[in-house]
Amino acid sequence: MQWDRRVALGSSATVAILAALSVWYVFGRTPPQITYLRKPTYASSPLFADAAMGDLGIPLTTKVLEPALVVVPSELPAWARAQIEHQLGASLMRQTQFIWDGHSALFQKARGWAITGLYPATVKTWTPVLGMSRTVLQAAAGATQYTRGPLTLKGSDWSIPVAREEKLAWNLALTRSLQPLLGTGGVVAAIDGQGQLMTLLGNPSDRGLAWQPHPVGLGLVPCLMAEALAEPRLLNEVKNGQNMLKQLSDAWGSSKIQRALQRLGLGAPQSIKGQPVTNPPLPHPSPEVMSQGHALWATPLEMARAYLPFIRHGAIAPLTPYLATQAIEPGQPLVAPPSTLLEVTQGLPILVIGGIRFSVWRPDGNFAVAYTATDGGLIVVVEGPATNNTIALIHAAGVWLNQLHGQKKGISG
Repeated sequence: MQWDRRVALGSSATVAILAALSVWYVFGRTPPQITYLRKPTYASSPLFADAAMGDLGIPLTTKVLEPALVVVPSELPAWARAQIEHQLGASLMRQTQFIWDGHSALFQKARGWAITGLYPATVKTWTPVLGMSRTVLQAAAGATQYTRGPLTLKGSDWSIPVAREEKLAWNLALTRSLQPLLGTGGVVAAIDGQGQLMTLLGNPSDRGLAWQPHPVGLGLVPCLMAEALAEPRLLNEVKNGQNMLKQLSDAWGSSKIQRALQRLGLGAPQSIKGQPVTNPPLPHPSPEVMSQGHALWATPLEMARAYLPFIRHGAIAPLTPYLATQAIEPGQPLVAPPSTLLEVTQGLPILVIGGIRFSVWRPDGNFAVAYTATDGGLIVVVEGPATNNTIALIHAAGVWLNQLHGQKKGISG
């Protein structure tokens, strides 16, 4: 009987200890009453502050609640302060408080800590809708779209008090129709006849792939031919063939080719303000450098802009991500007259989709280009592995343009 009593006493003691541990775990791990200030507070990293609307008024962003932590550095235990400071830097840790938002492993881990000085919160911000690349949205919108605050506490959420709406030329319907056709590593860019950015996609997205330059190869031959043929003597010196760019280099001269490339918009550091990757510089002029374009690199947007004169009667306009409220300035005229540009266009293969005629230049290499002057014009540049699906991509763009034409006709009717 005595043995049974010891067992009972032991069991009671164990239960009491477990109960005490439970109380400690539930209440001892819970931080004391929140002590952070409700006054405007700044975030640890920039937040996308404004809404963005695309062509036809379709939203490109949606408002979301992002997980965050309100950090009061003076209240943090030394071990937590050291870890957070190592990741975020010492300057933030000198603040009275700040909002830590992010997706790092340490942030995710810290969300589970129950310590003073660290309080779970949520932040209202904007994020791209499905099919809209974050990289492109960031570059197109520029630095004005981002802020670290001040953020104000409304209810249980921190939010940016004032937001505005940016109107971008980006067309979500076109983006979604082209996206499935890219293939891994592929890129497609599309601009309209005013130089407005309609879409710029890479697969995988959000990795800056769509902004990366690649060797031009023969991709710019129609543009350079139009400029070169403004000099009649070259008609007898340049013949069709595999080495056309070298022929141009030898007959026209590398320095003239370089000036022509500059007129076509190549060599400028940026095509659109805020882009995440700088455009490549032009190489030093020499026949060896210019031959076949192996040493001449360009981005998809640079390629698209170079073909603008074919649908703008010989003028090249600056590129813009925004919806134009009025006609864009013609830009710098080229040497080639419109008649020469038309002559070069007539020499290219034609693809007709629903009555819309696309001129197509698809040499072997990194780039393929198609353009049409219909409905304000559209230039589609295909890059990398996506060149294997050039016809399918042009067809999808043509179908979209036909539908857009029908929408405009319905509105005007």
